[in-house]
Amino acid sequence: MKAAKKPWSVRLLEHLANNWLYDVIGLVVIVYLANRLYRLTNIPVFADEAIYIYWAQLAASDWGRYAFASMNDGKTPLIIWLMIPLLKLLRDPLVAGRLLSVMFGLGQMIVAGVFTAVFTDKKRYHFLAAILVIFCRGLMLNNRLALMDSASGFLVMLTYVCAFVGALGLSLGREEKAADLQHRGWWWLALGSLSFGLALWVKFSNLLILPMLATIFLFDDRLGDYWRQRQWRALARACGWTLVGLGTIVIIGGSLFATLKLSASFPGIFRRGGDFLYTLSEFSDRPVEIMLGNWRFFWQVLTNYGGIIMVMATIILAAIEFLGPKQREVVWILLAALAYALPIILFGKVVYPRYYLPVIPFVIVAFCISLANIQTAALFNFKTALIILVIGAGMYNCWRLHTLPHQAGLLPADQEQLFQEWSSGHGIKQTAQFLARKARHHRLLVMTEGHIGTLPDGLQIYLWKAQERNNMRIVGLGTPPVKNYGEFAREFADYDQVWLVVNSHRLELEPEASAGALIKEYARPGRGAPSLQVWQIK
Repeated sequence: MKAAKKPWSVRLLEHLANNWLYDVIGLVVIVYLANRLYRLTNIPVFADEAIYIYWAQLAASDWGRYAFASMNDGKTPLIIWLMIPLLKLLRDPLVAGRLLSVMFGLGQMIVAGVFTAVFTDKKRYHFLAAILVIFCRGLMLNNRLALMDSASGFLVMLTYVCAFVGALGLSLGREEKAADLQHRGWWWLALGSLSFGLALWVKFSNLLILPMLATIFLFDDRLGDYWRQRQWRALARACGWTLVGLGTIVIIGGSLFATLKLSASFPGIFRRGGDFLYTLSEFSDRPVEIMLGNWRFFWQVLTNYGGIIMVMATIILAAIEFLGPKQREVVWILLAALAYALPIILFGKVVYPRYYLPVIPFVIVAFCISLANIQTAALFNFKTALIILVIGAGMYNCWRLHTLPHQAGLLPADQEQLFQEWSSGHGIKQTAQFLARKARHHRLLVMTEGHIGTLPDGLQIYLWKAQERNNMRIVGLGTPPVKNYGEFAREFADYDQVWLVVNSHRLELEPEASAGALIKEYARPGRGAPSLQVWQIK
Protein backbone atom coordinates (compact mmCIF):
# COMPACT_ATOMS: atom_id res chain seq x y z
CA MET A 1 0.00 0.00 0.00
CA LYS A 2 1.38 3.34 -1.00
CA ALA A 3 2.26 5.56 1.94
CA ALA A 4 0.36 8.81 2.25
CA LYS A 5 2.30 11.85 1.19
CA LYS A 6 3.42 13.96 4.12
CA PRO A 7 2.10 17.50 4.38
CA TRP A 8 4.47 20.16 3.01
CA SER A 9 4.94 21.65 6.47
CA VAL A 10 6.20 18.32 7.84
CA ARG A 11 8.50 17.84 4.85
CA LEU A 12 9.89 21.35 5.33
CA LEU A 13 10.62 20.77 9.01
CA GLU A 14 12.31 17.45 8.25
CA HIS A 15 14.39 19.09 5.52
CA LEU A 16 15.48 21.85 7.86
CA ALA A 17 16.37 19.36 10.58
CA ASN A 18 18.57 17.35 8.21
CA ASN A 19 20.08 20.16 6.14
CA TRP A 20 19.87 23.25 8.33
CA LEU A 21 23.57 24.10 8.15
CA TYR A 22 23.69 24.23 4.34
CA ASP A 23 20.37 26.05 4.20
CA VAL A 24 21.54 28.73 6.63
CA ILE A 25 24.81 29.18 4.71
CA GLY A 26 22.84 29.53 1.47
CA LEU A 27 20.44 31.98 3.09
CA VAL A 28 23.28 34.11 4.46
CA VAL A 29 24.90 34.25 1.01
CA ILE A 30 21.58 35.24 -0.57
CA VAL A 31 21.05 37.98 2.01
CA TYR A 32 24.60 39.26 1.40
CA LEU A 33 24.14 39.40 -2.38
CA ALA A 34 20.73 41.04 -2.07
CA ASN A 35 22.15 43.66 0.26
CA ARG A 36 25.17 44.42 -1.89
CA LEU A 37 23.59 44.23 -5.36
CA TYR A 38 20.37 46.15 -4.71
CA ARG A 39 20.66 49.58 -6.35
CA LEU A 40 24.36 48.96 -6.93
CA THR A 41 24.82 52.16 -8.94
CA ASN A 42 22.85 54.55 -6.72
CA ILE A 43 26.17 56.27 -5.96
CA PRO A 44 27.52 57.78 -9.21
CA VAL A 45 30.96 56.81 -10.44
CA PHE A 46 33.70 58.14 -8.17
CA ALA A 47 37.01 59.54 -9.47
CA ASP A 48 39.21 56.55 -8.56
CA GLU A 49 36.61 54.14 -9.91
CA ALA A 50 36.65 55.94 -13.25
CA ILE A 51 40.43 55.71 -13.40
CA TYR A 52 40.58 51.97 -12.63
CA ILE A 53 37.75 51.05 -14.98
CA TYR A 54 39.30 53.08 -17.79
CA TRP A 55 42.66 51.39 -17.25
CA ALA A 56 40.90 48.04 -17.50
CA GLN A 57 39.18 49.09 -20.71
CA LEU A 58 42.48 50.18 -22.21
CA ALA A 59 44.09 46.86 -21.24
CA ALA A 60 41.15 44.98 -22.75
CA SER A 61 41.54 46.92 -26.00
CA ASP A 62 45.34 46.68 -26.24
CA TRP A 63 46.83 44.26 -23.72
CA GLY A 64 50.41 44.56 -24.90
CA ARG A 65 50.44 48.32 -24.44
CA TYR A 66 48.28 48.87 -21.36
CA ALA A 67 48.48 45.70 -19.23
CA PHE A 68 50.83 47.37 -16.74
CA ALA A 69 49.80 50.98 -17.30
CA SER A 70 48.45 51.31 -13.75
CA MET A 71 51.93 50.73 -12.33
CA ASN A 72 53.08 54.06 -13.75
CA ASP A 73 50.71 55.68 -11.26
CA GLY A 74 51.81 53.51 -8.32
CA LYS A 75 48.99 50.94 -8.59
CA THR A 76 49.60 47.20 -8.95
CA PRO A 77 47.54 45.66 -11.74
CA LEU A 78 45.60 42.64 -10.42
CA ILE A 79 42.24 44.36 -9.90
CA ILE A 80 42.56 46.02 -13.31
CA TRP A 81 43.05 42.61 -14.93
CA LEU A 82 40.18 40.99 -13.04
CA MET A 83 37.80 43.69 -14.25
CA ILE A 84 38.41 42.89 -17.91
CA PRO A 85 36.20 39.75 -18.23
CA LEU A 86 33.33 41.51 -16.42
CA LEU A 87 33.64 44.57 -18.65
CA LYS A 88 33.31 42.34 -21.70
CA LEU A 89 30.30 40.51 -20.28
CA LEU A 90 28.32 43.43 -18.85
CA ARG A 91 27.10 46.50 -20.63
CA ASP A 92 27.37 48.95 -17.74
CA PRO A 93 31.07 49.44 -16.86
CA LEU A 94 30.26 50.70 -13.37
CA VAL A 95 28.23 47.56 -12.60
CA ALA A 96 31.10 45.42 -13.89
CA GLY A 97 33.70 47.13 -11.74
CA ARG A 98 31.56 47.13 -8.62
CA LEU A 99 30.47 43.53 -9.06
CA LEU A 100 34.11 42.49 -8.62
CA SER A 101 34.21 44.28 -5.26
CA VAL A 102 30.96 42.58 -4.25
CA MET A 103 32.50 39.15 -4.85
CA PHE A 104 35.59 39.98 -2.80
CA GLY A 105 33.29 41.17 -0.03
CA LEU A 106 31.53 37.80 -0.13
CA GLY A 107 34.90 36.13 0.41
CA GLN A 108 35.60 38.45 3.33
CA MET A 109 32.29 37.49 4.92
CA ILE A 110 33.12 33.78 4.62
CA VAL A 111 36.63 34.23 6.06
CA ALA A 112 35.19 36.16 9.03
CA GLY A 113 32.92 33.20 9.78
CA VAL A 114 35.81 30.74 9.42
CA PHE A 115 38.05 32.80 11.71
CA THR A 116 35.32 32.88 14.35
CA ALA A 117 35.06 29.09 14.08
CA VAL A 118 38.73 28.80 15.08
CA PHE A 119 37.88 30.06 18.57
CA THR A 120 34.37 28.73 19.22
CA ASP A 121 32.46 25.69 18.02
CA LYS A 122 29.10 27.41 18.58
CA LYS A 123 27.87 27.73 15.01
CA ARG A 124 25.39 30.50 15.77
CA TYR A 125 28.32 32.83 16.37
CA HIS A 126 29.92 31.85 13.06
CA PHE A 127 26.74 32.99 11.35
CA LEU A 128 26.53 36.06 13.57
CA ALA A 129 29.95 37.16 12.32
CA ALA A 130 28.75 36.76 8.72
CA ILE A 131 25.54 38.68 9.41
CA LEU A 132 27.43 41.53 11.06
CA VAL A 133 29.68 41.76 8.01
CA ILE A 134 26.57 41.98 5.81
CA PHE A 135 25.03 44.81 7.81
CA CYS A 136 28.21 46.77 8.51
CA ARG A 137 27.88 50.24 6.97
CA GLY A 138 31.57 50.70 6.22
CA LEU A 139 32.03 47.27 4.63
CA MET A 140 28.84 47.64 2.63
CA LEU A 141 30.01 50.98 1.23
CA ASN A 142 33.44 49.53 0.45
CA ASN A 143 32.01 46.42 -1.24
CA ARG A 144 29.87 48.56 -3.54
CA LEU A 145 32.64 50.69 -5.03
CA ALA A 146 34.94 49.63 -7.89
CA LEU A 147 38.09 50.21 -5.86
CA MET A 148 40.97 48.00 -4.74
CA ASP A 149 40.05 48.16 -1.06
CA SER A 150 37.40 45.44 -1.03
CA ALA A 151 39.91 42.94 -2.42
CA SER A 152 42.51 44.21 0.06
CA GLY A 153 40.19 43.61 3.00
CA PHE A 154 39.50 40.05 1.87
CA LEU A 155 43.13 39.14 1.18
CA VAL A 156 44.45 40.76 4.38
CA MET A 157 42.09 38.69 6.50
CA LEU A 158 42.62 35.51 4.46
CA THR A 159 46.40 35.87 4.76
CA TYR A 160 46.21 36.36 8.50
CA VAL A 161 43.86 33.41 9.06
CA CYS A 162 46.00 31.11 6.90
CA ALA A 163 49.18 32.26 8.68
CA PHE A 164 47.53 31.80 12.07
CA VAL A 165 46.25 28.28 11.42
CA GLY A 166 49.24 27.20 9.32
CA ALA A 167 52.10 28.51 11.47
CA LEU A 168 50.65 27.36 14.80
CA GLY A 169 49.59 24.05 13.28
CA LEU A 170 53.07 23.45 11.91
CA SER A 171 54.72 24.33 15.23
CA LEU A 172 52.35 22.18 17.29
CA GLY A 173 52.58 19.31 14.80
CA ARG A 174 56.37 19.28 14.98
CA GLU A 175 56.32 19.26 18.78
CA GLU A 176 53.78 16.45 19.03
CA LYS A 177 55.19 14.66 15.97
CA ALA A 178 51.73 14.66 14.38
CA ALA A 179 52.31 14.23 10.63
CA ASP A 180 48.70 14.95 9.69
CA LEU A 181 48.74 18.23 11.62
CA GLN A 182 51.99 19.26 9.94
CA HIS A 183 50.60 18.33 6.55
CA ARG A 184 47.49 20.47 7.06
CA GLY A 185 49.69 23.27 8.37
CA TRP A 186 51.75 23.32 5.19
CA TRP A 187 48.58 23.48 3.07
CA TRP A 188 47.33 26.48 5.05
CA LEU A 189 50.73 28.13 4.65
CA ALA A 190 50.65 27.53 0.90
CA LEU A 191 47.24 29.22 0.69
CA GLY A 192 48.50 32.06 2.89
CA SER A 193 51.56 32.55 0.67
CA LEU A 194 49.36 32.82 -2.40
CA SER A 195 47.01 35.19 -0.60
CA PHE A 196 49.87 37.44 0.56
CA GLY A 197 51.34 37.58 -2.92
CA LEU A 198 47.96 38.46 -4.43
CA ALA A 199 47.42 41.07 -1.72
CA LEU A 200 50.61 42.82 -2.84
CA TRP A 201 49.44 42.52 -6.44
CA VAL A 202 46.27 44.36 -5.40
CA LYS A 203 47.92 47.12 -3.31
CA PHE A 204 51.56 47.40 -2.35
CA SER A 205 50.45 49.01 0.91
CA ASN A 206 49.20 45.57 1.98
CA LEU A 207 52.69 45.15 3.38
CA LEU A 208 50.87 46.30 6.51
CA ILE A 209 50.01 42.62 6.94
CA LEU A 210 53.56 42.06 8.24
CA PRO A 211 53.11 43.74 11.66
CA MET A 212 49.92 41.71 12.09
CA LEU A 213 51.74 38.43 11.57
CA ALA A 214 53.97 39.13 14.58
CA THR A 215 50.91 39.04 16.86
CA ILE A 216 50.37 35.34 16.06
CA PHE A 217 52.92 34.49 18.75
CA LEU A 218 50.51 35.90 21.35
CA PHE A 219 48.03 33.09 20.73
CA ASP A 220 50.51 30.30 21.54
CA ASP A 221 50.00 29.47 25.21
CA ARG A 222 52.99 27.11 25.16
CA LEU A 223 55.40 30.01 24.87
CA GLY A 224 54.35 31.51 28.18
CA ASP A 225 54.52 28.12 29.89
CA TYR A 226 58.00 27.46 28.54
CA TRP A 227 59.15 30.92 29.64
CA ARG A 228 57.87 30.50 33.18
CA GLN A 229 59.36 27.01 33.43
CA ARG A 230 62.66 28.18 31.90
CA GLN A 231 62.48 25.54 29.18
CA TRP A 232 64.57 27.59 26.78
CA ARG A 233 65.16 24.84 24.24
CA ALA A 234 61.45 24.06 23.96
CA LEU A 235 60.72 27.80 23.74
CA ALA A 236 63.25 28.27 20.93
CA ARG A 237 61.90 25.23 19.08
CA ALA A 238 58.27 26.42 19.29
CA CYS A 239 59.17 29.96 18.22
CA GLY A 240 61.44 28.64 15.48
CA TRP A 241 58.78 26.55 13.77
CA THR A 242 56.25 29.36 13.99
CA LEU A 243 58.83 31.63 12.36
CA VAL A 244 59.37 29.02 9.64
CA GLY A 245 55.66 29.12 8.88
CA LEU A 246 55.46 32.91 8.83
CA GLY A 247 58.70 33.16 6.86
CA THR A 248 57.31 30.78 4.26
CA ILE A 249 54.39 33.11 3.66
CA VAL A 250 56.56 36.22 3.49
CA ILE A 251 59.20 34.72 1.19
CA ILE A 252 56.85 32.97 -1.25
CA GLY A 253 54.33 35.81 -1.27
CA GLY A 254 57.09 38.38 -1.71
CA SER A 255 58.57 36.34 -4.56
CA LEU A 256 55.19 36.31 -6.29
CA PHE A 257 55.07 40.09 -6.00
CA ALA A 258 58.64 40.33 -7.33
CA THR A 259 57.53 38.79 -10.62
CA LEU A 260 56.14 42.24 -11.46
CA LYS A 261 59.76 43.22 -12.09
CA LEU A 262 59.29 41.65 -15.51
CA SER A 263 57.51 44.87 -16.42
CA ALA A 264 59.55 47.98 -17.12
CA SER A 265 56.89 49.92 -15.18
CA PHE A 266 57.80 48.20 -11.89
CA PRO A 267 59.65 51.21 -10.37
CA GLY A 268 56.46 53.25 -10.75
CA ILE A 269 54.87 51.32 -7.88
CA PHE A 270 57.05 53.17 -5.39
CA ARG A 271 56.72 56.69 -6.79
CA ARG A 272 53.52 57.70 -5.01
CA GLY A 273 54.47 56.71 -1.46
CA GLY A 274 55.49 60.24 -0.55
CA ASP A 275 52.00 61.48 -1.48
CA PHE A 276 50.37 59.46 1.29
CA LEU A 277 53.02 58.90 3.98
CA TYR A 278 55.19 61.19 6.08
CA THR A 279 58.90 60.62 5.96
CA LEU A 280 60.78 59.96 9.21
CA SER A 281 62.06 63.53 9.25
CA GLU A 282 58.55 64.95 8.72
CA PHE A 283 57.19 62.70 11.44
CA SER A 284 59.91 63.66 13.91
CA ASP A 285 59.06 67.36 13.50
CA ARG A 286 55.56 66.95 15.00
CA PRO A 287 54.97 63.34 16.09
CA VAL A 288 52.28 64.06 18.70
CA GLU A 289 50.19 66.16 16.33
CA ILE A 290 50.35 63.52 13.57
CA MET A 291 49.59 60.58 15.86
CA LEU A 292 46.72 62.28 17.69
CA GLY A 293 45.13 63.44 14.45
CA ASN A 294 45.37 60.03 12.80
CA TRP A 295 44.28 58.23 15.97
CA ARG A 296 41.21 60.46 16.23
CA PHE A 297 40.34 59.70 12.62
CA PHE A 298 40.91 55.96 13.16
CA TRP A 299 38.50 56.01 16.09
CA GLN A 300 35.91 57.87 13.98
CA VAL A 301 36.15 55.22 11.27
CA LEU A 302 35.78 52.39 13.79
CA THR A 303 32.79 53.85 15.60
CA ASN A 304 31.01 55.29 12.58
CA TYR A 305 31.59 52.53 10.03
CA GLY A 306 31.88 49.61 12.45
CA GLY A 307 29.18 50.82 14.81
CA ILE A 308 29.70 52.56 18.15
CA ILE A 309 27.65 49.98 20.06
CA MET A 310 29.60 46.97 18.77
CA VAL A 311 33.00 48.64 19.14
CA MET A 312 32.39 49.78 22.72
CA ALA A 313 30.86 46.44 23.72
CA THR A 314 33.87 44.60 22.24
CA ILE A 315 36.36 46.77 24.11
CA ILE A 316 34.50 46.39 27.42
CA LEU A 317 34.10 42.62 27.04
CA ALA A 318 37.76 42.28 26.02
CA ALA A 319 38.86 44.23 29.11
CA ILE A 320 36.73 41.99 31.34
CA GLU A 321 38.16 38.89 29.68
CA PHE A 322 41.73 40.18 29.96
CA LEU A 323 41.37 40.87 33.68
CA GLY A 324 39.55 37.61 34.34
CA PRO A 325 40.63 33.98 34.29
CA LYS A 326 39.49 33.24 30.74
CA GLN A 327 41.69 32.91 27.71
CA ARG A 328 42.57 36.24 26.11
CA GLU A 329 42.09 35.55 22.40
CA VAL A 330 39.76 38.54 22.02
CA VAL A 331 42.46 40.92 23.21
CA TRP A 332 45.02 39.35 20.88
CA ILE A 333 42.64 39.69 17.90
CA LEU A 334 42.14 43.38 18.66
CA LEU A 335 45.91 43.83 18.95
CA ALA A 336 46.35 42.16 15.55
CA ALA A 337 43.87 44.62 14.05
CA LEU A 338 45.65 47.51 15.74
CA ALA A 339 49.00 46.26 14.39
CA TYR A 340 47.60 46.71 10.87
CA ALA A 341 46.39 50.25 11.57
CA LEU A 342 49.38 51.44 13.60
CA PRO A 343 51.73 52.29 10.68
CA ILE A 344 48.94 54.39 9.14
CA ILE A 345 48.33 56.11 12.49
CA LEU A 346 52.04 56.88 12.78
CA PHE A 347 52.93 57.94 9.24
CA GLY A 348 49.67 58.55 7.36
CA LYS A 349 49.70 61.90 5.56
CA VAL A 350 46.62 61.54 3.35
CA VAL A 351 44.30 59.00 4.99
CA TYR A 352 40.83 58.02 3.82
CA PRO A 353 38.35 55.90 5.80
CA ARG A 354 38.73 52.93 3.45
CA TYR A 355 42.38 52.51 4.48
CA TYR A 356 41.23 51.42 7.95
CA LEU A 357 38.33 49.20 6.87
CA PRO A 358 40.32 45.89 6.95
CA VAL A 359 40.36 46.34 10.74
CA ILE A 360 36.58 46.15 11.12
CA PRO A 361 36.09 42.40 10.35
CA PHE A 362 38.61 41.61 13.10
CA VAL A 363 36.54 43.69 15.53
CA ILE A 364 33.44 41.77 14.41
CA VAL A 365 35.16 38.44 15.06
CA ALA A 366 36.33 39.66 18.48
CA PHE A 367 32.79 40.77 19.31
CA CYS A 368 31.32 37.38 18.39
CA ILE A 369 33.94 35.46 20.38
CA SER A 370 33.34 37.72 23.39
CA LEU A 371 29.64 36.87 23.30
CA ALA A 372 30.40 33.18 22.87
CA ASN A 373 32.62 33.29 25.96
CA ILE A 374 29.77 34.57 28.15
CA GLN A 375 28.47 31.43 29.85
CA THR A 376 26.33 32.97 32.61
CA ALA A 377 22.67 32.16 32.03
CA ALA A 378 21.64 35.39 33.73
CA LEU A 379 23.32 37.35 30.92
CA PHE A 380 21.41 35.57 28.14
CA ASN A 381 18.89 38.41 27.80
CA PHE A 382 21.75 40.92 27.77
CA LYS A 383 23.48 39.08 24.90
CA THR A 384 20.25 38.79 22.95
CA ALA A 385 19.41 42.46 23.36
CA LEU A 386 22.95 43.49 22.39
CA ILE A 387 22.90 41.35 19.25
CA ILE A 388 19.48 42.69 18.22
CA LEU A 389 20.63 46.26 18.84
CA VAL A 390 23.83 45.88 16.80
CA ILE A 391 22.12 44.13 13.89
CA GLY A 392 19.19 46.55 13.97
CA ALA A 393 21.47 49.60 13.82
CA GLY A 394 23.40 48.02 10.97
CA MET A 395 20.25 47.23 8.98
CA TYR A 396 19.04 50.81 9.41
CA ASN A 397 22.35 52.23 8.17
CA CYS A 398 22.33 49.86 5.18
CA TRP A 399 18.79 50.89 4.34
CA ARG A 400 19.88 54.53 4.30
CA LEU A 401 22.78 53.67 1.98
CA HIS A 402 20.31 52.00 -0.37
CA THR A 403 17.71 54.76 -0.37
CA LEU A 404 19.45 58.08 0.40
CA PRO A 405 23.19 57.42 0.25
CA HIS A 406 24.08 61.12 0.49
CA GLN A 407 22.21 61.25 3.83
CA ALA A 408 23.58 57.98 5.22
CA GLY A 409 25.79 59.60 7.85
CA LEU A 410 29.10 58.92 6.11
CA LEU A 411 32.28 60.53 7.37
CA PRO A 412 33.02 63.94 5.81
CA ALA A 413 35.95 62.59 3.77
CA ASP A 414 33.68 60.08 1.98
CA GLN A 415 30.71 62.44 1.88
CA GLU A 416 32.75 65.05 0.02
CA GLN A 417 34.49 62.63 -2.35
CA LEU A 418 31.39 60.65 -3.30
CA PHE A 419 28.71 63.34 -3.39
CA GLN A 420 29.89 66.93 -3.15
CA GLU A 421 33.32 67.58 -4.64
CA TRP A 422 34.73 67.37 -8.18
CA SER A 423 35.46 63.68 -7.56
CA SER A 424 31.74 62.90 -7.49
CA GLY A 425 30.33 61.57 -10.74
CA HIS A 426 26.90 63.18 -10.65
CA GLY A 427 25.84 63.81 -14.24
CA ILE A 428 28.75 61.93 -15.85
CA LYS A 429 26.68 59.11 -17.32
CA GLN A 430 23.98 61.50 -18.56
CA THR A 431 26.61 63.75 -20.13
CA ALA A 432 28.21 60.80 -21.93
CA GLN A 433 24.82 59.76 -23.32
CA PHE A 434 24.07 63.34 -24.39
CA LEU A 435 27.38 63.67 -26.22
CA ALA A 436 26.93 60.27 -27.87
CA ARG A 437 23.65 61.45 -29.36
CA LYS A 438 25.34 64.58 -30.70
CA ALA A 439 28.18 62.49 -32.18
CA ARG A 440 25.77 60.50 -34.34
CA HIS A 441 25.61 63.39 -36.80
CA HIS A 442 28.58 65.63 -35.92
CA ARG A 443 32.29 65.40 -35.26
CA LEU A 444 32.89 66.53 -31.70
CA LEU A 445 35.81 67.90 -29.74
CA VAL A 446 35.06 67.44 -26.03
CA MET A 447 37.32 69.30 -23.61
CA THR A 448 37.36 68.56 -19.89
CA GLU A 449 39.23 69.75 -16.85
CA GLY A 450 42.24 67.73 -15.72
CA HIS A 451 43.97 64.79 -17.36
CA ILE A 452 42.74 61.89 -15.20
CA GLY A 453 39.93 61.13 -12.76
CA THR A 454 36.20 61.82 -12.86
CA LEU A 455 36.87 63.96 -15.92
CA PRO A 456 37.80 62.86 -18.50
CA ASP A 457 37.94 59.16 -17.50
CA GLY A 458 34.34 59.15 -16.31
CA LEU A 459 33.20 60.06 -19.82
CA GLN A 460 35.56 57.57 -21.43
CA ILE A 461 34.27 54.54 -19.53
CA TYR A 462 30.66 55.11 -20.63
CA LEU A 463 31.66 55.68 -24.25
CA TRP A 464 34.01 52.68 -24.55
CA LYS A 465 31.62 50.43 -26.48
CA ALA A 466 29.66 53.23 -28.17
CA GLN A 467 30.06 53.47 -31.95
CA GLU A 468 29.71 57.23 -31.61
CA ARG A 469 33.05 57.26 -29.80
CA ASN A 470 34.76 57.07 -33.20
CA ASN A 471 33.25 60.43 -34.07
CA MET A 472 34.44 62.16 -30.91
CA ARG A 473 37.73 63.31 -29.40
CA ILE A 474 37.96 63.76 -25.63
CA VAL A 475 40.90 65.78 -24.30
CA GLY A 476 41.90 67.07 -20.90
CA LEU A 477 42.88 70.72 -20.46
CA GLY A 478 45.32 70.11 -17.63
CA THR A 479 45.41 71.03 -13.98
CA PRO A 480 42.24 72.92 -12.90
CA PRO A 481 40.98 75.55 -12.83
CA VAL A 482 40.13 75.86 -16.52
CA LYS A 483 41.30 79.32 -17.63
CA ASN A 484 41.73 78.87 -21.38
CA TYR A 485 41.57 76.25 -24.09
CA GLY A 486 45.30 76.20 -24.72
CA GLU A 487 46.56 74.53 -27.86
CA PHE A 488 43.17 72.98 -28.63
CA ALA A 489 41.68 76.34 -29.60
CA ARG A 490 43.59 76.08 -32.88
CA GLU A 491 41.77 72.85 -33.67
CA PHE A 492 38.20 74.12 -33.30
CA ALA A 493 37.86 74.55 -37.07
CA ASP A 494 38.44 70.81 -37.59
CA TYR A 495 35.26 69.86 -35.70
CA ASP A 496 31.56 70.46 -36.23
CA GLN A 497 30.93 71.08 -32.56
CA VAL A 498 33.15 71.88 -29.56
CA TRP A 499 32.04 71.14 -26.00
CA LEU A 500 33.46 71.86 -22.54
CA VAL A 501 32.61 69.63 -19.57
CA VAL A 502 33.70 71.20 -16.31
CA ASN A 503 32.86 71.61 -12.64
CA SER A 504 31.30 74.98 -11.91
CA HIS A 505 33.85 75.98 -9.26
CA ARG A 506 36.77 75.16 -11.57
CA LEU A 507 35.77 77.34 -14.50
CA GLU A 508 37.78 80.59 -14.53
CA LEU A 509 38.11 81.49 -18.21
CA GLU A 510 40.24 84.42 -19.21
CA PRO A 511 38.37 87.36 -20.84
CA GLU A 512 39.59 86.42 -24.31
CA ALA A 513 38.09 82.92 -24.01
CA SER A 514 34.34 82.78 -24.33
CA ALA A 515 32.54 80.03 -22.40
CA GLY A 516 29.83 79.78 -25.04
CA ALA A 517 26.37 78.61 -23.97
CA LEU A 518 25.57 76.55 -20.89
CA ILE A 519 23.53 73.60 -22.22
CA LYS A 520 23.39 71.13 -19.30
CA GLU A 521 23.95 71.38 -15.58
CA TYR A 522 23.82 68.57 -13.00
CA ALA A 523 23.62 69.59 -9.36
CA ARG A 524 25.26 67.60 -6.59
CA PRO A 525 23.52 67.06 -3.25
CA GLY A 526 24.53 69.38 -0.45
CA ARG A 527 24.31 73.11 0.09
CA GLY A 528 26.95 74.98 -1.90
CA ALA A 529 28.17 71.86 -3.74
CA PRO A 530 29.53 72.58 -7.23
CA SER A 531 27.63 71.33 -10.25
CA LEU A 532 28.77 69.57 -13.40
CA GLN A 533 28.32 71.85 -16.40
CA VAL A 534 28.24 71.15 -20.13
CA TRP A 535 29.07 74.17 -22.30
CA GLN A 536 28.79 74.36 -26.07
CA ILE A 537 31.72 76.41 -27.33
CA LYS A 538 30.99 75.94 -31.03
